[in-house]
Amino acid sequence: MDIYQLLGYIASALTTIHYVIAVFTLCLIAHCFLGYTAELTKKKIAFGIISIILVQIGYYVIEAIYEASVPKEVLQGVMEGNLEDPRVVAFYKHAEFMSKAVDAAMYVAAFLFFLVVYSKKRILRAIESTICLRCYYFYVNKAIIYSYIFLRGGKASIYDEIFSMITEAYYVHMFYIELISFTIAVILILMLYLGYYKKDKTYIVRIRDRILLVGWFILTSFWIEKVFAQVDLSIEKRYELLSVLGGFMIPVLAMFVPFYIVAKTADLAIKEKNVMQETYLQAELEYIKQYKKAQVDTNAFRHDIINNLSLMKMMMESGKEEEASKHLDTLIGDIKALSPEYNTGDEMLDCIVAMKVDKMKEENIKFSLDGAIEGGLNMKPMDICNVFANATDNAIEAAKMVENDTWIKMIIKRTDNFCIVKLANAVADKVDVETIFENTGYTSKEDNIHHGFGLKSIKNTVKKYDGIIKAESNDKEYVLSIMIPR
Repeated sequence: MDIYQLLGYIASALTTIHYVIAVFTLCLIAHCFLGYTAELTKKKIAFGIISIILVQIGYYVIEAIYEASVPKEVLQGVMEGNLEDPRVVAFYKHAEFMSKAVDAAMYVAAFLFFLVVYSKKRILRAIESTICLRCYYFYVNKAIIYSYIFLRGGKASIYDEIFSMITEAYYVHMFYIELISFTIAVILILMLYLGYYKKDKTYIVRIRDRILLVGWFILTSFWIEKVFAQVDLSIEKRYELLSVLGGFMIPVLAMFVPFYIVAKTADLAIKEKNVMQETYLQAELEYIKQYKKAQVDTNAFRHDIINNLSLMKMMMESGKEEEASKHLDTLIGDIKALSPEYNTGDEMLDCIVAMKVDKMKEENIKFSLDGAIEGGLNMKPMDICNVFANATDNAIEAAKMVENDTWIKMIIKRTDNFCIVKLANAVADKVDVETIFENTGYTSKEDNIHHGFGLKSIKNTVKKYDGIIKAESNDKEYVLSIMIPR
């Protein structure tokens, strides 16, 4: 084995590793930016790596057997690019066929991996991811290859050495190209994993932005490929045509596209934070409002209680026990009226319930509370507000669509390890729990961005406290259960 064949094997190994990284990159993008749930466990990662490596091993075995049957003079002719020998031409055709066959097998392996990784709508998600993998891999490879040719002086000889013949120079070029591709792929997946997946950061990209991005990949890849496929043109003319695209692509790629994506992502993050703060402030204002009202009512009651007790004493001394008893009943009713209508055991949750009950009354929704949390929830007030204000809003939105006898129930229980708050509401039809619970983009509200933030915020906040959240539904009710460690 000479140095050039060694470079060829290293390039092939880098290609395989780059492909594996590309597959995992697509999973991270789908999880962090598209809202798909990708479960990257050790077993599933091992399955993906082994599947792709087995395809490559099978390819190498077949190629080794084939090359062993080829005469040495034919292999020498291949290295020299002797196209006058029909056996050399046959070797090139075989190599081209095997290249397409192994590509197809690699995409089948990737499809099977995607099928295993996604937990919902597996077939559809696997098809989508395989198509995106093809666009991504094609785009990156073509961009790097043609950039490499350009940086090497844009010479026709380099182009021919890469695309026309398997020569010693071909192995050198492919080694550098695959090394560059591998380096970029590693940087990209580390950014996604460390910056988003590991920190559980998700920013859902809108459908129109996804279409824009995929359209960009297809348009630029197709244009570049078509320009360089014009074999009757000189390499200089090809770059001249390509410069037309470059005149538009470079400023857009360098400035507009990154700025647009970053700005959109930042905008969504800011909106989410603002929604959380606004909800929290509303609850705080409601708490202050209730506190002031309670103070006024308490002061008035203190003033009246002395007069009422004095009156009752006079009635008792005058032998008017029956009248005194009726007056006592009235006084007890007034005292009960001063007590909070709903007591959950947590001050912030009390504020949220009081605030949302007023909204329920406007929508003619019956509300009931069963149970209380002794000592309150082991959560920050803002997080309590974030979880239960959003959950109650969602329940109201669903309950008001029921025409008759609509209701919402809050059930509070306590175990040795958890405080459990169940929020049940009437529904018009059975809710697709998997859709509404797993895909944060799903909503029945007109304000789908706000609602999407609500569902996403509930899950993220509960997860922050190592809590558990689950949803159940039948034809009559939808139940959201939130379990927070004590």
